[in-house]
Amino acid sequence: MNTRKTIIQKVTAMLLVFMLTIANFAVVGGKVIAAVQAVATSNKSVEISAYFENEQGEKVETIEAPIDQTDLKLKVDVTVNNDDGLGGYFDGTINVGDANFKIKDDDEISIHVNAGNTETIEKEVEYLETDNLTAEYLSKESKIVINGTYINSKDEYEITGETKVCVNWKTPAGAQAGINAQVLTNKDYKVVDGEEEKTERVVQLLVRSKISNNAYPVRSTVIRLDVPEGAEEVKVHKRTTDATNGDQELSEENYAYENGVLTITLENTGDEINWKRNAQDILVVTYKYPEGTDLKGTQINLNNTITTYDGTELTAETTTNIEEEVDGIVTSSIVAGETEIYKGKIYSGEERIYNT
Repeated sequence: MNTRKTIIQKVTAMLLVFMLTIANFAVVGGKVIAAVQAVATSNKSVEISAYFENEQGEKVETIEAPIDQTDLKLKVDVTVNNDDGLGGYFDGTINVGDANFKIKDDDEISIHVNAGNTETIEKEVEYLETDNLTAEYLSKESKIVINGTYINSKDEYEITGETKVCVNWKTPAGAQAGINAQVLTNKDYKVVDGEEEKTERVVQLLVRSKISNNAYPVRSTVIRLDVPEGAEEVKVHKRTTDATNGDQELSEENYAYENGVLTITLENTGDEINWKRNAQDILVVTYKYPEGTDLKGTQINLNNTITTYDGTELTAETTTNIEEEVDGIVTSSIVAGETEIYKGKIYSGEERIYNT
């Protein structure tokens, strides 16, 4: 009999724990969502809770929002309990601390709550720029801090407390990848390599890539483009890679030529994310062919895949055509009409005026 009684007690205890646990959750659309909990401050009579409302109208402490949204609404409830019948009120302020968002038009929010009541503050928030951007920052928890004074019929108390919310900033729905290309050079040049001279056909493309308005940090950019048949050498150098990685170094490890396709890979490496607004990646691709190679009418297809830090893939395609001879080699040591160039200067990245 005692054994049976013990089992019943254990089962009852387990059920009680289970019921207390699920009381803190709600099931919405088949998903389990943690319920918003009021948090006691330094005095149990004053409580605070902070939350957002999702598309279904549920209160949530974690929400996803496009990084360009400027009207995301943060709500903060402050409750002053009157369970002891002492009356009184709370006067204080609410601040956002250690956050990846800021309250628009306000650094500090004032609030007054009488005993037995709850006051709700609603404020629009937006993404907070930082000089030390990391992947974690884009989805970090942020503190909602309350400070003030609670006064009742017996005493006066200094109040401190905090709760947390989380905004997971995402790639905007309207973000688009972009790519375009133009032929800079298509001409025979006498290339000097040490003591050797060799006349070769040099073809250069100016390739530009970006995400619209640089609306979200880029993890990687992969550009694929055709290499017309017969190329003896293919090289890539950069004007800038600001759009992807803040202009990090580009080496031969960043590109590969195989089966008639050149693949260029730019990555945002390191613990901190390089992110510049209104920027683009500008690359110069150089093909070398035997002297006199006729590439007129050749079409070059380009494909661009940009992956942002939240895993969104954006793609774009374009084409460019080689039609006529163009004397526009990218090096300051060559002027119009020159037909000789030292091999090293083809890829040196020295500036020549062209439209970007």
